[in-house]
Amino acid sequence: MRKGKLRFAVIPSRITSKSDGDRHYVSASDLVRLYGLQLGEYVVVEPSDPHFDIKTDGLIELWPLYNGNYREFIASIREHKNV
Repeated sequence: MRKGKLRFAVIPSRITSKSDGDRHYVSASDLVRLYGLQLGEYVVVEPSDPHFDIKTDGLIELWPLYNGNYREFIASIREHKNV
């Protein structure tokens, strides 16, 4: 486990939207806002990073969600993992 409050790896990428069926790129800043994360509790990792596995090791990976239920998802994680 990592030191401090760092718990999440934010992974920006494309997703097909459930609401309109279109492909959208969800940026790291959008994911941080959608998940309601605080500075210091996450690191941004690009999926194409050659060291992806090393940089995300021990962290909870937060990708764009098809259904858009970001706050519900993160609340569930925080409740069950004590983060």
